[in-house]
Amino acid sequence: MSIQAGIWNFHNEPADRQFLRQISQATAQYGPDGEGFYVNDSFGMLYRPFHTTRESCNERQPYVSSRSNNVITWDGRLDNREELIPQLDGFLADDRTDVAIAAAAFDKWGTEGFARLLTIKHRNSSSGAPRLNPLCFLLTAHGRLAEISFWDTLTPIPRLI
Repeated sequence: MSIQAGIWNFHNEPADRQFLRQISQATAQYGPDGEGFYVNDSFGMLYRPFHTTRESCNERQPYVSSRSNNVITWDGRLDNREELIPQLDGFLADDRTDVAIAAAAFDKWGTEGFARLLTIKHRNSSSGAPRLNPLCFLLTAHGRLAEISFWDTLTPIPRLI
């Protein structure tokens, strides 16, 4: 899994860039495929990728939606991307990475859009039915932070590249 971290100072102090760099250095072995930062006033995000698919190599995170200016990190693999892309016409630019699709789903459907993002991990092992387990953090353009993520398992993910 990739590394995601963030700072949000509720009293409007600037986000501590040095602290984000320290987190990045301390977690580099777990997200060995680069690093990305987003800092805007009192809010900052860090993303250290651990690429497991060819598509993930093209992602740049934290991702800023060109449509809404929402900022998102995504640590997952979409298994229904081909189904979602036509539904996101007008919301999805030329970027067809999983993070761009997740951001476009939020832009179009709000938080209900995350229920449409399916991965193998999101399937109930006994019935095979989809289950909701999104792996996202989001800062909306209006300054609201929505945590739409939790760590339910820490199983290793093999690299497919």
